[in-house]
Amino acid sequence: MRPLSVYLDRVPMVLQVSVVVSLILVAILAACLITVSSVLTSSIRGNAGGHMESVAIDLADRLDDGLFERYQDVVAMASADPFVRLEVGQSGQAQAWIDSLQDLYPLYAWIGMAGPDGTVLAASDGVLRGASVAERPWFDAASAGPHLGDVHEAVLLADILGRGDGGPEKAGQGPNGEPMRLVDVAAPVRGPDGALVGIVGAHLSWDWARDLRDTALTTRRRELQTDLRIVDRAGRQILGGGFGEELGRLRSVQSALSGKHGWMIEELDGQKMLVGYAPTHGFAELDGLGWIVMAATPLAVADAPLHEVNRIMVLIGTLLAVVGVIAAFVTAQRLGRPLSTLTAVARGIGSDTPRTLPRLSGSREVVSLSLALRALLHRIGAVTERLQDTQEQAAELATQNRELERLASLDPLTGLRNRRAFLELAEHEIARARRDGTNLSVLMIDIDHFKRVNDTYGHAAGDEVIRNIAQLIRSLSREADIVARFGGEEFVILLPNCRYADARAFGERLRAQVADNATRHGDASITVTVSVGCVEFKPQSTDLDTAIDSADHALYVAKRLGRNRVEGSAA
Repeated sequence: MRPLSVYLDRVPMVLQVSVVVSLILVAILAACLITVSSVLTSSIRGNAGGHMESVAIDLADRLDDGLFERYQDVVAMASADPFVRLEVGQSGQAQAWIDSLQDLYPLYAWIGMAGPDGTVLAASDGVLRGASVAERPWFDAASAGPHLGDVHEAVLLADILGRGDGGPEKAGQGPNGEPMRLVDVAAPVRGPDGALVGIVGAHLSWDWARDLRDTALTTRRRELQTDLRIVDRAGRQILGGGFGEELGRLRSVQSALSGKHGWMIEELDGQKMLVGYAPTHGFAELDGLGWIVMAATPLAVADAPLHEVNRIMVLIGTLLAVVGVIAAFVTAQRLGRPLSTLTAVARGIGSDTPRTLPRLSGSREVVSLSLALRALLHRIGAVTERLQDTQEQAAELATQNRELERLASLDPLTGLRNRRAFLELAEHEIARARRDGTNLSVLMIDIDHFKRVNDTYGHAAGDEVIRNIAQLIRSLSREADIVARFGGEEFVILLPNCRYADARAFGERLRAQVADNATRHGDASITVTVSVGCVEFKPQSTDLDTAIDSADHALYVAKRLGRNRVEGSAA
């Protein structure tokens, strides 16, 4: 088969130059279009995502402010004279006061005051007057202090009031047949002597949150098909879509649950959405309810300006390419005239293809072309080097960031996870256990008489003892176990899918291993023991803090009974 050069020898130089220059121009234009399109995509999505994030933050702040105002409303109601000075059998003044409050605060579906026994003494329009609310969670919670409850379906009031969130509907239902939903706010009423007179309770209509959402959805945002949703701390949707729909799987919800705000692209309702998110944080002394606000717009809508820009760029690029091809052909024709001189010069160069373009002479046009192409090669090389340097720097920065993230979650002395990392991982493990219906166990481990080690051998020896015990714990633990140093000489282990008997056996093995393995420090051999508190708990009914407190109490019992032992309890 003949080489390509044989065929190229038969093609006129004018045509070859035209084709080569045209291809170069097309390639450069294509590269520029791709680069500009990529930069514009990042910029447009970044602006749209930032906008969605600001919308989410704005609504989150409005929710926090609104809840705090309602909280202050009820606390102020509870300190009013008609309630504070209420005497037995004298509820008329309190009823009149509540009727005026209902007119003053139309956002509340119901306002009432119950006596210490839970009997409603006065209420909006007399609704539930004489009924008992002693079994309602808000009554019990407010006995200890002001209470703010999460949104829930109405129980006693739905059928009585005969309307839902959105106004008069079928009894107990709102728009589209939705149940009536309320947010409970309550506060204790104490007399001049400090004795409990009763509980003031107010049921905030969920229309309040819906109105805030509708206000946030301005005309421009509706044109962008912006959707606003509110999710509770359990990851369930409570406004903006199907009530109770599980959204905890979304990365944006998980990020917001950790206290962060931002934006990302998510798969939502069967399409790609650009989602801005922000958690609520409460206001002043009110901790808030841990809600998450999500502002979402279809990715296709956010990218719409990009499509138009890309179309224009392709059109301009095509026109430039056509102009470039024509210019290349005309230039090649003009260069063809001095080629006879260039051919003679080129014959002396040799048969090998030069690695760099040599300086050509013989005519001003040829010299100019030579210099231009050499400059072009130099610029391409410089750009390539800068791109390589930038890529290397970005890769190095990413590596450093990953290392910083890793170090931030580790205890520097033992290499185990620290308290913050343990709590984050444990919450995910507990959520999975709730879904799977499995139990977990917690071990609290404390080195006995550790102060004696520091006092006798020095803090360096104490550190060596801690490292040695940490290594023993790591060697005995399963891959799924979450092990951490909680501080000082205290360690904690979360054992997923582990019953009490197995957890206690693990604690006994660890206790025996520690007692049998002395720590070498210089010429000294240091033997210590550990006490272990062990509890099994059901994540459906017990949270992590309670389980840790129970394990800590069991540890205290082990210390009190003589140390170097395992104590605990099953679920």
